[in-house]
Amino acid sequence: MRPLHRLWQAIESLPGLSASGAEWKQRLGDDLESLKRFLLLTDRIADCIPDAQDSYSHRRVVRHSDDDIVGINDRDASIVPLGKTDVLIYRLNTAKLSEAAIIAFGWEPMKIQPTSLTPFRVGTIRPLDLPAFFAIPRKSKDLLDFLQSLEGNDQRGMVLLTPSSRFVQSLVENWLSKRNGHLFPLTECLELGKGERLLLTEQGKQRVLAFQRVLEQQQKQHRRASSTANRSKRGKEQVVPVKSWTQVDLDEAIRKYKAERASSYSDLVAGVRANRQAAKSAAQEIYGRNSIVRALGVKSRAMVTKSLVWQAIADELGISRGKERNRKSLQKIGFDIATEKQAEEASASALETAVQNETIKLVRNAMGREEAELIVERLRDGTLTDDQARELAETVKDQKRDSRTRKVSGRA
Repeated sequence: MRPLHRLWQAIESLPGLSASGAEWKQRLGDDLESLKRFLLLTDRIADCIPDAQDSYSHRRVVRHSDDDIVGINDRDASIVPLGKTDVLIYRLNTAKLSEAAIIAFGWEPMKIQPTSLTPFRVGTIRPLDLPAFFAIPRKSKDLLDFLQSLEGNDQRGMVLLTPSSRFVQSLVENWLSKRNGHLFPLTECLELGKGERLLLTEQGKQRVLAFQRVLEQQQKQHRRASSTANRSKRGKEQVVPVKSWTQVDLDEAIRKYKAERASSYSDLVAGVRANRQAAKSAAQEIYGRNSIVRALGVKSRAMVTKSLVWQAIADELGISRGKERNRKSLQKIGFDIATEKQAEEASASALETAVQNETIKLVRNAMGREEAELIVERLRDGTLTDDQARELAETVKDQKRDSRTRKVSGRA
């Protein structure tokens, strides 16, 4: 493991996040080859470069031809031959660097175009969908101006990544504190691991754990607020007059009730199957027997319990059907059908387990141990879907292929 202090210092001090190959070498030293994947080669040539023999001097670049480039030190008139890699300008690939950082934190990266301009949004923290931003300030006011530009976004919180905490002064800290903002200085949180990957430092891991505890508390508060809002909303809703129903008419009314909420129904089913408590609570709130009774104005609650349409919904969403469930199921569908239904449910569960196991295998093959286990943990607790985990694995594999291609090109 190697610290990356020189990288973050260079990023904070380089104008335009660009420099000649010779200057990047001077600033990054032995880390240059490992970090070169975060640099974009341009077609521009530097006017001068640092003098490798005198750190306080520069050499003026003179290009006689593509194969004849020299550096002249005007102080002593000395001349040295230079290669293209010394004089060509390299620009920081902020998109690739921020993506690698987000993956190291275990969050969901966003696809963005390479640019030298910051700040910009680089990822999302699930399950609260908090945005993560990357900023490279030149002074404290840069950070404050950016944060104030977010005032009207009505966010429940946000994460800000910066190279260091150098420009995080009291006004910035106060803004973050009052608006549930979280700062992660990358010089403290990331280091270079095996395979040229960015990994969390021990201090970074502690920061992430503290942040996760804050997120859990936010989730609890959000659920309580949602529950209170729903109760208030029900209290203000117009009371549906109670009436007598025939079983056929009630079944049709329940079908219509479900159809009117079709856009969210599949999400509820997926959430319940993933064992998410919020989805279970919402399912009970919307499709529970008493909710149906109130929404449709059913005089006899037992009629909802007996409804085969409602029973199917309740089974799919894991809603209890009460004491009548087992007795009525045996009477209506018989032992053979019940056995078949149990087999189908077991088969579906086995399929979901197989899909998740395959995803875990892909993640572990693509990532390092610590990084992979963090993703696997989020996959198992339902805060990350199979599709999202596979996409992260593919992103890491692409980065490895890019790295191998650059190495082969370099040897050629």
